[in-house]
Amino acid sequence: MQADYENLLTRLITTDETKDTYTRELEEKTPRKEVTEFINNNIPNIETPKKEEVKKKLLEHDVLTKSLKLQFQTANNSEKNVLRKVLDNNIVKKYKLKTRLRTSLGFNSNFKNYRHQKTRTTALQKKIECFFNRDDVSRTTAGKKEYRTFKKVTRQKRYLLDKLIVLHRKFIAEEVQISFSTFKKYRPFYVLSPKIKDCESCECKKHSNMQFLVDELKSLNILKTDNLNEVTTDLVCDFYSKDCMYNNCNTCSEIKLKVDNEELSAKVSWFTWILKDHEYEKEGEKKKIKKIIKIKKEEEIKKNLKEKFLIEEKHKIEIECTKKDESKEILIVIAEEERKEADENKENYTIETEYKKQLESMRGQNNNGEVLQDADKYKQMEKTDLDKINKRESENLKEDESDKESNKKEEGKKAIESEENTQNFILNINDSIIVRYFQRKTWKYFIGFVENIEFKNGENYYKVKFLKTVKDLSNSVKFVVQRKSDIDIVTNISIVKKLEMDTEYCAEYSVPKLNPD
Repeated sequence: MQADYENLLTRLITTDETKDTYTRELEEKTPRKEVTEFINNNIPNIETPKKEEVKKKLLEHDVLTKSLKLQFQTANNSEKNVLRKVLDNNIVKKYKLKTRLRTSLGFNSNFKNYRHQKTRTTALQKKIECFFNRDDVSRTTAGKKEYRTFKKVTRQKRYLLDKLIVLHRKFIAEEVQISFSTFKKYRPFYVLSPKIKDCESCECKKHSNMQFLVDELKSLNILKTDNLNEVTTDLVCDFYSKDCMYNNCNTCSEIKLKVDNEELSAKVSWFTWILKDHEYEKEGEKKKIKKIIKIKKEEEIKKNLKEKFLIEEKHKIEIECTKKDESKEILIVIAEEERKEADENKENYTIETEYKKQLESMRGQNNNGEVLQDADKYKQMEKTDLDKINKRESENLKEDESDKESNKKEEGKKAIESEENTQNFILNINDSIIVRYFQRKTWKYFIGFVENIEFKNGENYYKVKFLKTVKDLSNSVKFVVQRKSDIDIVTNISIVKKLEMDTEYCAEYSVPKLNPD
């Protein structure tokens, strides 16, 4: 019994020691322990002062790495993108450590160019917005109070002319392939689907009634689609032809409606808008108005199904013709107004110029009556005479411009010759000179000392320190050294002449009053 007890006690102690060993091994090593272990294993013979310095640097690196790694694991997508930018700089690229640092910091490699993606998204959003603002996709409202505000931006409401799914197919056919969710997401906030209250005042009754019928036939699996435009297009050979839409085309008259179920039911029920008289009493008087209400209609449509669609066809072609006629009339009116305005401007300009010329020629003489008669004469001139006058004026303007250019060239040559004549002197450092600048259409002169001379590109460059002029009533002009240095680099062209200056004391100079020329 005693032997069994001692054996069990020994096994218990051994188990506890093994447990403690495994616990210590499983414990996560701290950065300080890792640094100490790394130094002891790799550089054990290092001196103590240097060892502490190396240990400090390694500890900073290890703590920063683990901190960034932990922060990246707990961050959301936007914060992760900010942390990824740590690796996107010139220093990391220079030493080619991007992949290595990404692995050590735990940054995943699916790094996307979000700037390019954002630009592409913005361009797509603008395309979708322009599509929804088209007149064949949505219609604008006329009411003063029919507007919508979102994020302090106010826009007039627009109502869709068709279903979103149909408009999505139309956008894909015209623009780019996108999903329906994206198309719906980027729809402008002021473009809405019309409701019943909107249909009462704005929606077309014929179009809505046919859409109700098509929806019902689609639900009964009689038609393949609920798109009214597609059904109408299948019945005609040319959607924009008046003969086809009015059933006057020989080809279209033989086309039958494509249905999946040939045996239509006896009666079909669908909703429709009707105009109904409504009586009400106000202040003891009976009044009558007409209201548009929605009722459920039940009818046998097997025989007159195509006739119903012919009504829709006529209605569509009437709308298209009206739009074309209105646009043509608007374009004609705009073109006519622009032509009249151009003619008036041309005539007024010619009359004014000739009138001014006559006034200038008659200036100094008391012949106002003749001038007025000449002005009346020019007002009555025909277009051919006006064209001749304009042509003559343009030729005179060209001649004046050519004369001005030649005069400028001659003046420039004279200025260069005069400058070359004034530069017959040799300058040294500390010489006093007069320098001129062309400011506000006049030459202004300044006095200074040559501090340095440099020869570049076959020309001398002089570093000049300018003096400040002091007002003096005597026969000499005084100059003083400025507190704030006024230094400029000039060439031989800007230097007028060399001067001899009297020095009264170290900071004041004087010269006799003279003409710079």
